[in-house]
Amino acid sequence: MVWVFLGLCSLFSATPEPKFEAGHLEILQKGQESVMHFSQGVTVWMEGAIVRALEAFYTESTGKGYLAHGVEMVLDSGRVTSDTLFFDENSEELFFVGRVHWVDSTREVFVDRARERSDTVFAGGNLRIWMPKPRIQILGDTALYAVQSAWAKVWGHAFMTLFREDTIQIVADTFRLEEDLVQAAGPVRITGRNLLGHAQFAWIQKNRIHLIEDASLIWDQGSLTGDTLVLEELSDSSYRVIAKQSSQLTAQEDQNSLTLTAQWILLEFVNDSLETVRAQNIQEGRYEERLQSKDKGPSGS
Repeated sequence: MVWVFLGLCSLFSATPEPKFEAGHLEILQKGQESVMHFSQGVTVWMEGAIVRALEAFYTESTGKGYLAHGVEMVLDSGRVTSDTLFFDENSEELFFVGRVHWVDSTREVFVDRARERSDTVFAGGNLRIWMPKPRIQILGDTALYAVQSAWAKVWGHAFMTLFREDTIQIVADTFRLEEDLVQAAGPVRITGRNLLGHAQFAWIQKNRIHLIEDASLIWDQGSLTGDTLVLEELSDSSYRVIAKQSSQLTAQEDQNSLTLTAQWILLEFVNDSLETVRAQNIQEGRYEERLQSKDKGPSGS
């Protein structure tokens, strides 16, 4: 048996159940259950959210339903769009499927599917997170994040890009995002600024990157190792690297070479070229300057 209601149809209740409004309503009888089919534009009022789509199905006896085609949810904290939205009043879960785009005050999330419950979102499949203020993009397989805060965790082939004057890319097993801090767990690999870096952990905060535990940096004319390395941008064309504890430097320019072991080493680069070296508590150091011999040519008779 099918009941059909034409024109603007509404279903409101005094309980926290969803409230529907649509241009067309059919009631489909499936066994002992009545399934409501809303079409021709649907608006659903849920607790703390308004959802719009082209059509929706809802079974009142089970409290389950879904919206399809151009789903848009408006929240106090942001907005979500997807192809389909499944909901279950009993579990208080929302399940977004297909081209999910979640926007709030701190980030944008693009993913294949996302499940939300109690302001916590579990997202997976072709994941991309964009944070506009620090200009950071993170790619991964899966993410868990809190809607009401900047906290998030990304794992599975995780890859982060820092958009600066010279783009910096970081690969890690997992990234943990907080309001103004990103933590990476390893092994961690960093490229950019003519540098290649490795460490077990990394902290990224504003214009600084901390490489922690078995840290190393390599550039075309040298290398630097230490328990901790700090890479800091000074300007668009200059940056410095500080090595702390058990630091070792090997650098070469033209025919000159420098080998240095110290507790603390500071390097300053300008236009990706090493310009300044400072050190404290030097344990061992060696500088070699090789003068190119002049070619005297064959001797005359």
